Amino acid sequence: MNPSEFEGRLNLIIPSDDAFHIDALAAFVEEAGDVRSHPQTASAIFEYMERYSTNDLGSPGPLVHFLEKAFPSYTPQLVASIRRRPVFYTLWMANRILNAKIDVNTRKLLTEALKVASSHPEASDRERQQAIEFLALHAQSMG
Repeated sequence: MNPSEFEGRLNLIIPSDDAFHIDALAAFVEEAGDVRSHPQTASAIFEYMERYSTNDLGSPGPLVHFLEKAFPSYTPQLVASIRRRPVFYTLWMANRILNAKIDVNTRKLLTEALKVASSHPEASDRERQQAIEFLALHAQSMG
């Protein structure tokens, strides 16, 4: 599967109230491992998260687990997504990275993205508050 096929197939999975989409996402990413590190794949996943920002996509869910195995390759796309439209899952992913031992530049990029998210006009009140809480949590490490 190439990144364009990945994106097309991902976009066919529509979240529903019965949460069957989470199983569908898990099965889908299980067969798509070879495109995990491609920037287009990360962008497609973050755009999907933005589009379905109010839907349950798992906790943290198959898309998050899929991407995290490719760290740090997706970091630029994560930062771009947060700056474009911060959502619960992307903020959560930034926090998960900030909880790890990472280089100073990556830490700075992610904390700057969280600062943008904390007052982003397209973020919900909950998402802005989440960004503020994550910034406070990591304030000491930003030194």
